[in-house]
Amino acid sequence: VVTAPLLLAVLVAVIAQFLNGYNTGVMNAPEAVVFPGHTVMQWSFAVSAFAIGGPLGAAAGGYFANRNGRRGALLMCTWVFFFGGIIMALAPNIWVLVLARFVVGFASGFSSVLVPIYLGELAPPILRGTFGTCTQFSMVIGILMSDVFAFPLANKHGWRFLFAITGFLAFIQLMLSPYLLESPRWLLSRDPDSAEAAINIKKLNGLRDEAEIRAEIQNVLDAHNLTNDSLSTNNVAALATVLDDGDEGGMGNGYKKGGYDRVGDDDMAFGRKQRSKTTTAELSAELFTDKKHSLLLLCCLVMHVSQQLCGINAVFYYSNLFFDGIIDNPLVGTTIVAFVNVLATWVAQILMDSCFRRTLLLWSTGGMVVCIGFITLALMGLVPKIVSLFAVMGFVSFFEIGLGPIPWLIVAEMFESKYVAPAQSIACQVNWVCNFIIGVAFPSLNAALGVWTFIPFGVVLAGCFVFTMCYLPETLNRTVDEIQQLIHGPDVQFTYEIDSDYRDSYRDTADDAYSGGAG
Repeated sequence: VVTAPLLLAVLVAVIAQFLNGYNTGVMNAPEAVVFPGHTVMQWSFAVSAFAIGGPLGAAAGGYFANRNGRRGALLMCTWVFFFGGIIMALAPNIWVLVLARFVVGFASGFSSVLVPIYLGELAPPILRGTFGTCTQFSMVIGILMSDVFAFPLANKHGWRFLFAITGFLAFIQLMLSPYLLESPRWLLSRDPDSAEAAINIKKLNGLRDEAEIRAEIQNVLDAHNLTNDSLSTNNVAALATVLDDGDEGGMGNGYKKGGYDRVGDDDMAFGRKQRSKTTTAELSAELFTDKKHSLLLLCCLVMHVSQQLCGINAVFYYSNLFFDGIIDNPLVGTTIVAFVNVLATWVAQILMDSCFRRTLLLWSTGGMVVCIGFITLALMGLVPKIVSLFAVMGFVSFFEIGLGPIPWLIVAEMFESKYVAPAQSIACQVNWVCNFIIGVAFPSLNAALGVWTFIPFGVVLAGCFVFTMCYLPETLNRTVDEIQQLIHGPDVQFTYEIDSDYRDSYRDTADDAYSGGAG
């Protein structure tokens, strides 16, 4: 059931990923009118500073998501977007613009980690794939709108307004923040008896029956491996009291200033197990040192490296440069490609829960290699130049059905819930570093290689195709234990057990998400 509180929470959250996508594409069109006289290197820094802030934001996103909660971290991210957008709009020179791009990049990296986690934890099991691709979908719409707004604003009188849209939308998100409900799964991971979690579950899932609410709470607790015991009678009764009293108009007996908390220590003490506190740094170290996790982390990192080094952001950062001389108005070509990108992401939403991840990745990488072939032929003059426009459209379409969303989606499918945020943070940092490399290097690469510019990207895609075919485990509709056994062998035994339907709801996208840029 998609309830109004759930829908509102999702819509408010994805504004952050929209801004991520918007700032990926916003520098493409106004290059000639923003501080005329800047050098190619200065503009490259202004573009790529976005990707310098990204990995730092990704590192902070995982930390604050666990420490301050998903909602609290989202609000922090929104404030960074707000100030970054204001600085961009008011920048007095190119170097202040570089600083502003760094700040906005930090916020984008932050949201690349946070939004997929938040949506994955709110997603009902039957909508897990749809919610997962919302991260990527909101990003590509942001990229498209950066091109649409560029038509009236990418000129010497309007470029500051083009940049100010970031601050304006962040302000709107802050005004709508009361609709952001804290993730019940995070609340229960901190306190298995959280009354606020019970109330949020009731609102988000539209549950009215006490038994349904109790079952949902127990499933979440089992998914987090917090306790093996059922909620006690006293525990359930106490929660039921809060739920009865804690509707829209009442605060209930468990209300304390600042939010719902425990409903009486005596009543809520039953059934609680003290959870060992493990820091994010310790969990991150385990991902590298424990072979059970390190091979899966390697798979995730290969996907994220391939996602960025395939050249997708070369298209979104510099497509106007690429289309110059191919069509009369390069911005028209850029906008067409961005629109096709949105359509392809919508198709990906349909395919994500009906096709195997490996199958989509193989079609995605293989199709992108073929498109690179046609782009190169067009640049060499062996086929009409207009072919390159259609080849770029095909390139981004194949990207969005596989290599775009899946690297973000598989992180939460491969790991136990406590490792999801650290793994997503590590993957995000690697993703943004590769994003930065493309942002800085592509203009020089384009100048040095000329018609062969896209060949290195084809090599990366071919490597990803082989890796996917030979090593990447299939994750669709599989539990963590099943995925572990696929990669380590059937004789490996694990004691970790969860309810698979509810574990599946932890999946992110994205992206996503985006993850940096379009990926």
